[in-house]
Amino acid sequence: MQEHVELLVGENVLRGMLHWPAANAAKLAEKAGGIPLLLIFHGFTGTKVENHFIYPKLCRSLERAGVASLRFDFSGSGESDGEFRNMTLSGELEEARNIWDFALGLHGIDQGSVFILGHSMGGLVAGMLAAEKEPKGLILLAPAGNMADIAYETLLRRTIAEDPRGGSDIGGLILGRGFLPDLNGMDPLALSKKYLGAVLIIHGTADPVVPEVVSKQWFSSFSGAARYIALKGAGHNYDSIAYEERIFTEVENFIIS
Repeated sequence: MQEHVELLVGENVLRGMLHWPAANAAKLAEKAGGIPLLLIFHGFTGTKVENHFIYPKLCRSLERAGVASLRFDFSGSGESDGEFRNMTLSGELEEARNIWDFALGLHGIDQGSVFILGHSMGGLVAGMLAAEKEPKGLILLAPAGNMADIAYETLLRRTIAEDPRGGSDIGGLILGRGFLPDLNGMDPLALSKKYLGAVLIIHGTADPVVPEVVSKQWFSSFSGAARYIALKGAGHNYDSIAYEERIFTEVENFIIS
């Protein structure tokens, strides 16, 4: 079962989707003390759906396993309010804090079994939030520790048209002038490695956006129980059914083990 949810953060309404297990699975989970929940954060220029609808498929798979999930569009992305030009990493982290509070207010959730997943730049948000909130587990899909490089290369390789309101056209989206200064003022890895809980990192060996060495650096920085999975031949968005199914299996096992 899934339902549309909304959350007001500042002046923007964030729009998301809450997935809830089937009635029988939910009842069993509640008897056991509550339903586990996964929060999902999308990446740079992404949405709560993502490529080949990987997030809805993941959430529906988790429904069958008795796990709830919650995925929002950050402001300026997808169906949420706001302008992409105003998007910054610190702004997304603040929105993630609000999403966390919203999630813990859901009836029937086991507050001791909340997990966080982030892909690419969403992995930076997920890691920093985990260090603050101490979820039961953290899942990182190709965390973009090289986000500043990605942004610079994006600006250099595309035909840039300066927007009169400030920012650069990166193919239909305006990257605001405040994005890079904000990003350069933060150290996501230094903050994220303060998280001491269980970590699962999954990275494609053929990722052209975030080199695998970046995820390996993140993996080696965590002092808690951490597991690293290299998906041979997978790119940044895990574009095949086989890669999807492997991710779904690993995520489900990580949550319910």
